[in-house]
Amino acid sequence: MARLSDHACMAMYEIKYRAKLTREFTAVSPVMASPGRLAQGILNLLINAVESIEPGKVADSEIKLKTWQQNGRVFFEISDTGRGISKDTIDNAFEPFYACRENTVTGLGLPICKQIVNELDGEIRLESIEGKGTTVTMQIPIHGKSIADYMEKQLDTCVSNRFVQGRILLVDDEDGIRLALHRILRKHKTEDAASGKDAIELLQKDHDFDMILCDLVMPKTSGIDVHKWLLANVPELADDIVFMTGGVFTDDAKQYLATYDPPVISKPFDHRTLAEFVNNRVAERHHVKAN
Repeated sequence: MARLSDHACMAMYEIKYRAKLTREFTAVSPVMASPGRLAQGILNLLINAVESIEPGKVADSEIKLKTWQQNGRVFFEISDTGRGISKDTIDNAFEPFYACRENTVTGLGLPICKQIVNELDGEIRLESIEGKGTTVTMQIPIHGKSIADYMEKQLDTCVSNRFVQGRILLVDDEDGIRLALHRILRKHKTEDAASGKDAIELLQKDHDFDMILCDLVMPKTSGIDVHKWLLANVPELADDIVFMTGGVFTDDAKQYLATYDPPVISKPFDHRTLAEFVNNRVAERHHVKAN
């Protein structure tokens, strides 16, 4: 947890124009968690806090990070003095894109954090007062308390989901992203497309893929356009598309994703977590086909 301030710095560019960032860190025990995965959750909360505060009022606005340990659990809390969440929305705030309708959060930050915390046998709590601010508190069991259960769970996962090599299409208009994905997923057979248009042209000739990792926002032909084409032409493959996004959505994109609810991976992604996600999804797909 000592590196939380490093992750906060990644969002500092936006924070400095909107609020003062304060830290109240105390020494805590290790937790059984991937540093990258945990950092992803924290960054999502930071982004939500930043977006809830209007720029230009730094002196009157604050984002606070706090850690402590109690009763065998590590707590991380982030609070802001932003616009808050309405009473009508707060009960559904952990549903993907629900809160976007009131422009209170990006849409995926809280659901992703809830997923991460649940994976760690932890809990997440949200408190908010409209017009005054929001506090999100995550609590995770310390390493020693959960290590036996964790290792048993990992062993069961390894036994039930043995590695299966899959064929994966990578669609992204950034060369560096596609290269990184090739390296991360090097155990699989991967092909790529540099645009949504290229992906559709490839899929017209060949749609024997176990998964399509597709950037959501691309010029001219977006990831949504690719998904619409699949629904119309190869509907059995439409369920195998997984979107990648940096968290910037148009209203139309939010509505589309809320309607079809495809898996969405946030950028930047943790390499190990992404590889495990793809491995498990490919293994599950082959298991379903075999049965």
